[in-house]
Amino acid sequence: MSHRLNNCRYLYVTMSIAAVSASAVAGNDPVRIDFLGTLGSGHSSYALGINNSGQVVGGSGSSSSNAFRYTDGIGMIDLGAVAPQFRAEAQDISDSGETVGFSFGSGHDVGFRHRDGVGMTQVGPGQSVGASRVFGINVGGTATGYSYALGIGTRAFVQNSGGAIQSFGDTSTTPQAINDNGVVAGYTSVSSLQTAFVRSSTGTMTYLTPPFGSNRSAANDINNAGKWVGETWNNSLASTGAFSYSQSEGFVRLPTLTNASRTTALGVNEAGWIVGWSEG
Repeated sequence: MSHRLNNCRYLYVTMSIAAVSASAVAGNDPVRIDFLGTLGSGHSSYALGINNSGQVVGGSGSSSSNAFRYTDGIGMIDLGAVAPQFRAEAQDISDSGETVGFSFGSGHDVGFRHRDGVGMTQVGPGQSVGASRVFGINVGGTATGYSYALGIGTRAFVQNSGGAIQSFGDTSTTPQAINDNGVVAGYTSVSSLQTAFVRSSTGTMTYLTPPFGSNRSAANDINNAGKWVGETWNNSLASTGAFSYSQSEGFVRLPTLTNASRTTALGVNEAGWIVGWSEG
């Protein structure tokens, strides 16, 4: 499965235009930071997803972003946008190089898939009736995100490689990631409080009671072993820390940088290594 920059144990990165090298992920080299550059004359870039080959996706631009894919030896390429949108942000990339994200800039956001030789294809309702965003994709080509349609509201969905879409949850359900077993992680509202969830491949929803005396939680990623990672908050919306959770370990509060007021975990790989960021 692919991940959102989930390459080092407890590595909390606040730098943009950077990614940990693929060889470091594989354990062949000491960990290093590689600067990926920007698209064209863009002034900034940010990485949001990486696959097991080390391909990185995200956004790059000046006042707004274009979706990019970065490959060692090739560099950064512009993936385009779904017309009539003119901006895009890539959220995740599968091990086969299929990328998902959303286009924006003119009217409703439009979720997309990008395949080499095919380009961008729209995911979700037509722009005239709604909006969509796609956040995760697994090795089998199953993607997850949410869409909004007039008269229906917001709905989370999974879409298989053939294009069939299945909705789940309620109007507060927001998927963030999907593993290779088809398990989706994200957050939803339970008793008016934001709560992390996982959805099994058969559709069963499991809700995670917020730990550490917190009242709210969100799951940002899940690996194939079923380990979740995310963040918790209290009723005042103050961060109470990053966490990991698995059936064998239960809740684990993750360490934070000195004097940081907020720490979140964004990704976890198959070795159980976790990545995220802290801020003061």
